[in-house]
Amino acid sequence: MERPPDDETATDGPAWKALAPASSTTTLDSLKRRLSAIPNAAAAATAAFPGARLRRVVFGRNAAVSVALVFLAGVLAVGAADHVTTTVGYETLESWAHGTWTGTSPEPLAFVACGALVALGAASALANSGIVPTAVLVAAPVFGAAATRYGTTYVDPHLGARVVSLPEALAFAAAVAAVAAIPLAIAGFVLAAGLRTAAEPALAAVRDARD
Repeated sequence: MERPPDDETATDGPAWKALAPASSTTTLDSLKRRLSAIPNAAAAATAAFPGARLRRVVFGRNAAVSVALVFLAGVLAVGAADHVTTTVGYETLESWAHGTWTGTSPEPLAFVACGALVALGAASALANSGIVPTAVLVAAPVFGAAATRYGTTYVDPHLGARVVSLPEALAFAAAVAAVAAIPLAIAGFVLAAGLRTAAEPALAAVRDARD
């Protein structure tokens, strides 16, 4: 007796595979591609969200640059304190500030110092555009100079002559620096915006020439 021929589909695997749609692999690959695109879309949406822009405006575009500016601010504070202590002293600095503010005896160096701080703020705004690091950078020299009040003597109307303690000097320096940093930092940002606007046509021409 002859053996009947084997079924040709017997070696093709389970029968359910023959019933599966031919496009199942293509559909699965498409689904994988769509799922893999979700993280990229989420990152783009986060970058476009106003909160991200706000963070860049407040803390700067580059975190490393912001940290470097804060470190530089500490160096400037120490340098300003040392310079005032070893040269004119706090009493002279206070008389310059009072005479310039009231107009009774304007000191040219006070205007030069303010201009230098505005230029410093503008440079920070152009480089990183962060309000916080720029304000800290501008306030640091003022803080250091005002902190030289430590150890000086002043006359209290009720207690007589007193020596300025370290907490008093630091609190006074922080208040003076905060008051001075706000207008100077704003002036620096305005100057940076003006410079950026003025330089934009030239930068656009350079970009067009490269293209």
